[in-house]
Amino acid sequence: MLTKRNIRPLFRRKLTSMTLLRLTSFALLSLVALIPLFAAQPLISPKATKDEAKTTEEFWEVIYMGKSRIGFARTVIREFERNGSVYIQTDSESNTTLKRFGQTLKTKTKLRTVETADGKLHSFSLELQNPPAQSVRTTGIVKESKLQIESTTGGQKRTQTLKWDDSIRTTAYHDRQMQEKPLKPGESRAFKTFMPEFNRISTVTMTAGELASVPLLDGTTPKLLTLEVINSLFPTIKSKAYVDQHGESLKTDTGMMGIVSYRVPRKVAMEKIEGADLDLAVASLVKVGEIKKGHGSQKVVYRISMDNENPADYMVNGGTQSIRQINDTTIELTVTAAEMPEQLKTLQVKAEYLADTRFLQCRNRGVIEHAEKAAGEKSDPREVAPAMQVYVHKAMTNKNFSTAMASAAEVAKNLEGDCTEHAVLLAAMLRAKKIPSRIASGLVYIPSRKSMGGHMWTEALVGDQWIPLDATLGSKGVGAAHIKLAHSSFAEEGIAPSSVFISVINIFGRVKIEVIEQE
Repeated sequence: MLTKRNIRPLFRRKLTSMTLLRLTSFALLSLVALIPLFAAQPLISPKATKDEAKTTEEFWEVIYMGKSRIGFARTVIREFERNGSVYIQTDSESNTTLKRFGQTLKTKTKLRTVETADGKLHSFSLELQNPPAQSVRTTGIVKESKLQIESTTGGQKRTQTLKWDDSIRTTAYHDRQMQEKPLKPGESRAFKTFMPEFNRISTVTMTAGELASVPLLDGTTPKLLTLEVINSLFPTIKSKAYVDQHGESLKTDTGMMGIVSYRVPRKVAMEKIEGADLDLAVASLVKVGEIKKGHGSQKVVYRISMDNENPADYMVNGGTQSIRQINDTTIELTVTAAEMPEQLKTLQVKAEYLADTRFLQCRNRGVIEHAEKAAGEKSDPREVAPAMQVYVHKAMTNKNFSTAMASAAEVAKNLEGDCTEHAVLLAAMLRAKKIPSRIASGLVYIPSRKSMGGHMWTEALVGDQWIPLDATLGSKGVGAAHIKLAHSSFAEEGIAPSSVFISVINIFGRVKIEVIEQE
């Protein structure tokens, strides 16, 4: 059995990869809405009592987006022994305050993991708070080579089981290994870990760079080792941790939207959050100039460029969009308005586009009632789909930007939110009437600002064509003023479907768009 004596040196880790992966996941969850009290306890999870806790360590971080302080994070680590086994319990909490088009968006994530001393996950609990939406909760426990997961979204519970094997370790365990055998410049290390935020197993690769002078909040510029971290769930995002000679991470950079964190004393972390003055939606707009007919355009050709990257890697090529490569960093993207097919040809579709999922609860009573009202006597999907688009637009009278992500069941009840809520309700209603649907994400033209901003909408499979529908706009159809970056069936069972959002987050602050032709 592992004893207190040989555990203690391993326990005093500096949270290099764990801090960075948690902050990166938090950033993804917080940015889901472009367009996260400790977690609810799993009843089957061991929890350190006051008498059992042997060691406690606490770390604080302050979170910035650019030059604005937007939040703080706290990590508490406890070691305890039960029934002859040593456990390490880690509680992480992140809080942010931002604005979106003038409305305040507050998010809080709370994650608890319980692991054995050799890094095997025992259990976890995760909660995403984003009032006024209901909290989204997930708990899990490892039993007999399986991870049993229970999630609650919009008041509805779901279960999921993942295969498990002994090669999977927590990020905290690999932090302890980094203390025993630190990376040298040029060396890399890869490991498999579980990401509770997305209910998925990923491979994390850490590569050590050279020592560099890194400016910190206290005005010092110590020589720190750069660790680049790449997660297989979002391989295009390159995060970085800056560690001192003791292996302590003093600064982390998520690689997204200028979000960084600094290790600070508690007093500094708890200072007033200034993020309420930072309007995330406005700050992330991409200037494009005027599109004369706006969303009535039938065809628009865009010239899109990025520094040192190919924008084609971030755009959908097919359907209403076609790409012509100009050079390694520039493309022409032609977007055309979709039209309903004249004949309904049968196309075999994956079951996931009709499935009842964590965020698209098409079997929910409220969703079904709205679907029935919207469709009325119509049965032809060419008539049902646009009718539902208009219905959702009119029914959701409380348009607001304070909710990051609500499920279709919750939206069906409250009828409030922004583009994410319009999109999920419409998608679920379509599935309730046996019309395959998926969620699209990308950029949408905002006429008043002559810019494009992050957006989400719905696509319905009508015959053999995917037809875009935008209940947020509520017009008869979707023109050429949408640029699609990704789509998803929302079959992912994580606390937020990652794939559909990452593509949007990836390009902000890095892309230039110019309108060169329009019809």
